[in-house]
Amino acid sequence: MEGFNLNNSNIFDWVDFYKEFANKLLEYKDKRYELIDKIKNVYSKAVISCKRQVLFYKF
Repeated sequence: MEGFNLNNSNIFDWVDFYKEFANKLLEYKDKRYELIDKIKNVYSKAVISCKRQVLFYKF
């Protein structure tokens, strides 16, 4: 069984994803309704229900 190893180069791979995600979200800083519409569209195409409070929140 392999133990925790800080030398493992894969343990922080998720950091790059979240940095890129955060930078992409910045594009919608002043366009929240556009972002919400995109999120709703993804949910409808994936046939996933979403919480009404999140997607219909009034900014």
